[in-house]
Amino acid sequence: MIEFKYPQFLPIGIMLILWTILVWKKTGKNLKEFIFYTVITFLLMLMLASPYLKRGIEKIYKIDTEIILLIDHSLSMGADDIKPTRLEMAKNKAVYLLEKIKKEKAGIITFSDDVEILSYPEFVNEKLVKEVKSLSLKPEGSTDILKAISIANSLFSAKGKIIVLLSDGGDENLYKVKKLLEKSGAKLVFWAIATEKGGKVPKYNVISKINKQLIDIAYKTGGIFQKVSYDNSDVENIYRFIFQISSQNIEFAFNLPKGVDLSPFIAVFILVLIFLKFALNRIITIFAGILLFFNLSYAGEIKGYIYYLTGNYQKAGIEFSEEKDIKNRYNAALSFFKAGMYDRALNILNSIKTEDISVYKKVRYLTALSYIGKNDFEKAYTVAKELIQIFPSDKRIEKLYNFTKMVVNFGKKPEKKITIVKVKEKSQQKNKIAPKNVQRLNPW
Repeated sequence: MIEFKYPQFLPIGIMLILWTILVWKKTGKNLKEFIFYTVITFLLMLMLASPYLKRGIEKIYKIDTEIILLIDHSLSMGADDIKPTRLEMAKNKAVYLLEKIKKEKAGIITFSDDVEILSYPEFVNEKLVKEVKSLSLKPEGSTDILKAISIANSLFSAKGKIIVLLSDGGDENLYKVKKLLEKSGAKLVFWAIATEKGGKVPKYNVISKINKQLIDIAYKTGGIFQKVSYDNSDVENIYRFIFQISSQNIEFAFNLPKGVDLSPFIAVFILVLIFLKFALNRIITIFAGILLFFNLSYAGEIKGYIYYLTGNYQKAGIEFSEEKDIKNRYNAALSFFKAGMYDRALNILNSIKTEDISVYKKVRYLTALSYIGKNDFEKAYTVAKELIQIFPSDKRIEKLYNFTKMVVNFGKKPEKKITIVKVKEKSQQKNKIAPKNVQRLNPW
């Protein structure tokens, strides 16, 4: 079934055709030329009405789940009870999981006694996978799981929160970790990169085993415990868990009409006709070229269009503002944006209400740029975050989202956010240790 996005252009086309008939009867012009002008006029109005072949409705949802992978590279991760080493296996498993969850938002943190944020939560892409593959980590330091989970918790902005911990678990008391996870609502996936028998920690005569406290914590937070495996059965199990949680946190955004836009086919046909008639009337060619390539339906008032082309954006915005349809209001906002009048542009953009997804995307994208023009990066980030949830595969929106997110987070110290609990203070050892007691030391 054929429908029109902008049926208001059809009556205008009919009136123009009637007008050309009257002109032809009064002037007595050549019948062939009259038919040519009439057909071109009709096709242009038909194209501006945007006919499309309707094929049902597609429901659009936004994802509201974030996953953060914590990769432990403390000294005990150098043990070789998992071949080639626990740390190498953890890196490989992280890559396999990221390749499975490319439709999800994930962040990466590496930690030992210090924490490094490799990536904030974003839709998984090839660049992120390559960064994890190329990670250069060596086993060193102690295992501060509390600090790592605290910082991970501060990065969440979604309803669904999943922390995937790739670690042997160390041997510290994890009571505060449990309390933090219960308070934040994040679900812990303890991916045990160790064997129950354990392995010898490099440079120490100490055996490191799976910390079983973390198993209990994982289940009590609604998460899971998963032993590492040499095949990818562990990856599949964790992926299924993530998919289950993600499916519960998908929210309906809007209905998108599915169909085939017929305007490009009409445009090609018009171009063919004009090309054949080019020698007869150059004026029609220029006028139609403007309509086809500069989309005059967005320009509305011709004076506004002329001002815009000549760079007088303020006057163009005023002319476009005289028209009340959505496309001219958008062009008014675009003109004021080009003129650096960001407040005026935002007043127009925030008043536009539309169910047309293509127009909605352009309006919200320009809204974010206008906030950036005002140096209001917080609001720009809010709009970009809304757009990336609806259009996750749009490269321009992805760049806008990453840029605004970077600016907003620049200079902030995650450990100062309210979701972080106070990390326990480590007591300093002031007494010297006899060489014979070195083997009794806890390397974590």
